Amino acid sequence: MQLKPKPIRRSVGHNIYIRDTLPADPSLMAEAFRGTDLEPSATNLQRHMDEVAAGTRDAVTAVLGSQPVGYGTLNWRPRYPLFRDAHIPEIQDVNVVSRARRRGVGTAILIELERRAAIRSPVVGIGVGLYRAYGSAQRLYVKRGYLPDGSGVCSGDIVIAPGTYVRLDDDLVLYLTKLVHPHGQ
Repeated sequence: MQLKPKPIRRSVGHNIYIRDTLPADPSLMAEAFRGTDLEPSATNLQRHMDEVAAGTRDAVTAVLGSQPVGYGTLNWRPRYPLFRDAHIPEIQDVNVVSRARRRGVGTAILIELERRAAIRSPVVGIGVGLYRAYGSAQRLYVKRGYLPDGSGVCSGDIVIAPGTYVRLDDDLVLYLTKLVHPHGQ
């Protein structure tokens, strides 16, 4: 029997709260991130909502007042072989608009997604990019207790062999894992 997480509306403070992503959120989120280095496509966000409806992904949104300022998803069927084969859910697409950063929003999104992952798995995974734009995420994930999974650098979901030339872009990632508990840390 699989347990479905209860809908949430958890306060982060400073009029910010985390809630389940709503059907209207993809277009609002695309607008909130327009013109930033993290600009998601409304199509990609809508695909996430379709996967939520299918039960293969969970999605949460951070809201400041009435405006979405961040989001994150939990993919129950990741493509990365180590996670997929071990049934490790993967946190993906944790993004916070710049005006809401350094307020605990990213941490709150991670905490909620980790809590959901712990319902089905003792381990959760996450991938992080390797260039400067991902520096804040790299530091946050280490502070939250994530450790490299030991596979080395990957391009998308493929482990890079030694001596291979690769392009440093958003697909070049290091996958990390963390032990999680249903009642948090």
